[in-house]
Amino acid sequence: MLSRVAQPHMWPAEQTVSSRRPILASMSNLLRLMYASRAAVTTDAPTLELLVSESRSRNEEADINGVLCFGRGYFVRALEGSEARVISLFGSLLRDTRHQQRALFSIGLVSSRVFRFGP
Repeated sequence: MLSRVAQPHMWPAEQTVSSRRPILASMSNLLRLMYASRAAVTTDAPTLELLVSESRSRNEEADINGVLCFGRGYFVRALEGSEARVISLFGSLLRDTRHQQRALFSIGLVSSRVFRFGP
C-alpha cells in the first residue's frame, strides 16, 4: 500500500498555489509537482516504453519537463512547466484509469527548472 511507503505532504490552505499567487505575482508561473500512483494495468516493458514515448511527445508539445520512475508497480513522477499546463496534465492523470492510489507529494511555484527532459 502506498501510504506505508511514504505519506504525502498535505499543504495548508494558506500555502496553496492559488492563494500564494498575489504574494508571488512578480515570480514566474513555473510549477513543480510530484506525485505517485499505483499502476492499474499491465506494466511490462513494451507497455512502459509506449507510455514513456507518448508522454514525452505530449509533454514536449506542452513545454513540460520532468522525470518518471517506475518500480514494483508504482510510478513516481515530477512535472515542471507552466502552472496552467501542469495542473491540467495532473487533472488528466487523476482521471486516467491506468492509475490507482494517487498521492500528491509536493506542489509549488519555482524560479527555475531542474529537469531538462522527460515524460
